[in-house]
Amino acid sequence: MHENDHTHKNYYAYRDTWDPVNNPGGTNEWMFLPWDKDLTFGINNGIPGVIADQDWPGNVCSPSHPFYGCSEHQKNDRQWNCLIDALHDNEIIRRMYLRRLRTLMDELLQPPNTPVAQRKFEKRIDELRAQLDIELSSSGWYRNLEMIKTDYLTVRRRHLFEKHSIHNPGYDQNAGIPDAQPANVTVNFGAIDFNPVSGNQDEEYISLYNPNAFEVDISGWSLQGGVEHLFSPGTVIPRYGRLYVTPNAVAFRNRLISPRGGLKLLVQGNYKGHLSSWGETINLLDSNGTPVKALTYPGDPSDQQRYLRITEMMYNPADGDVFDSQDYEYIELKNIGTAPLPLTGVKFTNGISFNLPGITLAAGDYVVVVKNQDAFATRYTLPADVQVLGPYDGQLSNSGENIKLEDSTNSTILEFGYKDDWYDITDGMDFSLTIIDPASAEPNQWDSKSAWRPSANPGGSPGWDDTEQIPVLGEVVINELLAHSHAGDPDWIELHNTTDTAINIGGWFLSDSSVDFMKYEIAAGTAIEPFGYIVLYEDLNFDNPGDPGSHVPFALSENGETLYLHSGKDGLLTNYSDQEKFDASETGIAFGRYQKNTGTFNFVAMSVNTPGSANAYPKVGPIVISEIMYNPVSGNQDEEYIELLNISDSAVTLAEYDNELLVDVSRQLADDSNGIAFDFPLGTALSPGKYLLLVKDIAAFDAAYPDAASDVRIFEWGAGGLNNAGEKIQLSKPGDQVEDTRYYIRVDRVNYSDGSHPAGDDPWTAESDGQGKSLMRKVLADYGNDPENWIAANPSPGQ
Repeated sequence: MHENDHTHKNYYAYRDTWDPVNNPGGTNEWMFLPWDKDLTFGINNGIPGVIADQDWPGNVCSPSHPFYGCSEHQKNDRQWNCLIDALHDNEIIRRMYLRRLRTLMDELLQPPNTPVAQRKFEKRIDELRAQLDIELSSSGWYRNLEMIKTDYLTVRRRHLFEKHSIHNPGYDQNAGIPDAQPANVTVNFGAIDFNPVSGNQDEEYISLYNPNAFEVDISGWSLQGGVEHLFSPGTVIPRYGRLYVTPNAVAFRNRLISPRGGLKLLVQGNYKGHLSSWGETINLLDSNGTPVKALTYPGDPSDQQRYLRITEMMYNPADGDVFDSQDYEYIELKNIGTAPLPLTGVKFTNGISFNLPGITLAAGDYVVVVKNQDAFATRYTLPADVQVLGPYDGQLSNSGENIKLEDSTNSTILEFGYKDDWYDITDGMDFSLTIIDPASAEPNQWDSKSAWRPSANPGGSPGWDDTEQIPVLGEVVINELLAHSHAGDPDWIELHNTTDTAINIGGWFLSDSSVDFMKYEIAAGTAIEPFGYIVLYEDLNFDNPGDPGSHVPFALSENGETLYLHSGKDGLLTNYSDQEKFDASETGIAFGRYQKNTGTFNFVAMSVNTPGSANAYPKVGPIVISEIMYNPVSGNQDEEYIELLNISDSAVTLAEYDNELLVDVSRQLADDSNGIAFDFPLGTALSPGKYLLLVKDIAAFDAAYPDAASDVRIFEWGAGGLNNAGEKIQLSKPGDQVEDTRYYIRVDRVNYSDGSHPAGDDPWTAESDGQGKSLMRKVLADYGNDPENWIAANPSPGQ
C-alpha cells in the first residue's frame, strides 16, 4: 500500500498467545496489524506532489524505496525503524520479502503493459466512484481519483517493475526485485514424522523443500489428503530452504529432538487432522488447486490401530422414563483380530473423553463404553462375556461431530465424523449407527455414510452382531414420482425392486416428514416381484383417509421436498430406508432415478413419465449449458465464461414476467461466498440453435477470444467466479412463489471437476484445468450432469 507515515511507530503487533483453556490453537507467533493508513497511495505530509518514485539518490531519505523504513531508506524527517532495519539486513528475510512484494505486484498492481481495461486498482476505483456519486452528487473530487491513476499508479508501476528490477543494476540503490515466479514452479516434500517418539501426536510435522535458486511464494497453496492446511498470505520458502508444517506450532517448538524450536527453522501451524500411522497420501496444491506434488508414505500401525474398531454408536437415544435420553448413549468396540488385544492406554480424546482400563479383549469380542451405567442397565441385557465400561465424560452430539480414539502411544486408531442426516431413523428414534464391515482394512471408511447402516431393530445391538436380523433381502428404491399433477389427476410414487428376489414390503412406511416416518403404511402381503415395480397413488393410497394404511394423509409438494421409505414390521420401524429429495417441478413432469456413467444416480426430471416400468431418459433443454471455461490457460480468471444454447425448435424468452431463467452457481463448500448468480434482463430471448455467453469480464473476454462469434449476445456476471477445483453450475427458471419464497425449477445442471482426484473417483478430464481447453458438451441433447457427456476441447465461445 506504500504507507508513508511514521515508520518508527505506526504499527501494532499481536501475539497469538497459546493458552490451554482459552486459546488451545494459539501458535505463540507474532503478526502485524494495519493501523493509521491515511498516508498511502502517494500521499505524504511535508512533501509536495505525489510520492511514487522519489528514491532521492545520494540522500539517506527515500520515501518511495521498497526498503522504506530502514536506516538506509529513512522518512523525510530522518525517522526509521530498528525492527524493519534488522529484517532488511538479514539477507534471507530480505529475499523472502522481495519475492512476496513481486507476487503482490503481479497480482494487484500489475505490470506497466497491462491493458487499462484489465487493471484491477483502476477498475476498483471506478466501481467505488460509481457508488460515491450517488451520495456526494458532485465532481470536484474526480481530479483526485485521476491523480491516483496517472500520477501514482502509472508511475509506481514503472518504479517497481523497471527501476528496481533485478535486471536494472545501474539504478542507484536498486532493490533487486526478482522476476515473476514461474507458473509451474516445483516444491518438493521433505522429511515427515507421523509417529513422534514422545508419543505426542501434536509434535508431528511435514516438511517442504524448495529446490530452486530463487524464493517461492506459496501463499494460498494447500495441503490436502490426510491433513488439511491453507498456507497463509506471505508464506515464502527461501531458495534451497525448508518449511515445517505442523498441527501445533507450540508443541513442535517444544520437541526435545531436532527439528524443534531454537534452530531458526521456518515453521507454520496449525494444520487440521493428524498423519495416519497407517500411511496415506498427502497432496500439495497451488493457489489454483493444481497438483504440485504428492507424498505417499507406508506407515507402521500398532496392534491397537490394526485390530480395535468402533462398531456401533447410539448417539441420540429415545427418551426414557427415569433418566435423561442422553444417559442411554453408548459406543461399542470390537477386536477384529485373531489374538487377544490388550487395551491398556486406549482412550477417547474427541467427542467424548474416556481412558479404557488395562483389560484384554479376546479375539472377536466386544466391549461397550456407556454414558451412564445405571441408565444403560435398565434398558439392556448383554451377553455374559461383554464388559460394560463407563461413565465417559461429555456426550455424543445429536447433530454429529468428530470422534477420535487413540492408542497407548497417542497415535490415532480412528478419527472420523458422523452426521445426524445420514439416517433420520438413528436421530432420536432409538436406532443406532452400526458399521457395515467391522473388519475393513481401511480406517478412513469410518468417515463415510456408506460405511454405516441403522441397527436392525430399535434399541440397537450393544455387545452383539445384528446382521442376521436385517429385514431386507435386497434393495427397494424410490424410483419415480409425480409431484405436480394436472388438475384432477393424482400424484403417484413408484417403488422398484432392484434385485432378482421378490421382496415383501407389507408393513413398510412412506412419508414426506422427517419427524413422522409412518404416515402411510403399505398393506400387509404387498410384494414387489424380482426387478419389478409398484405404483401407489395419492387418491387411492397415501392421501386417502379411507385407506387403512393412511395414518396421516399427505400429498407431494410441487415445490419440492423429501420422500422417505422405511421398512417396518408389526407397526414399528425397522432398519431399511431410502429417501429422495426433489426440487420444484413443472406440471405433469415426473422425477426419476438416472444412473450416470460414474455408477451414481441423480433424481431428475424425466422426458417421459413411466409409472410401473423402467425409467425414460432425463428431460434435456430447451436451454442447455454447452461449454464452460473455468480455468483459462493465462491464469486470468476474468477470462472465464459459460456458454448456453437453445437446442429446441422454438425461440425461448429468458426473461419476462414469471418466465425468466436464472443462472446460479453454488459452491460445494457451504462457507464459500465467492459464487456467482445472474438474472437475465427482461425481454431477453434466444432463437432456435443460437448461443448466448455469460462472461466474468467483457473486456478480458474480448481480449482473450477476439475470434468469438460476433452475432452472439454476451452478458457480464461481474462479481464471483468459477471454482478451479470444480463445482455445480445450474440453470433454473422460476416456479411458484409462496409468500416471500420463490421456488426454482432446474433446467440444466453440471457438476464438473478438475480431474485431480484418483482414477475411478473422478472421471472428469484434467485437460480443461488451465491447459488451454474448455469443457464442451459432446451431444447437446444428452443429460448434462453426466461426465461421460463432456470432453476437453479448444475454446470456441459462441460457436
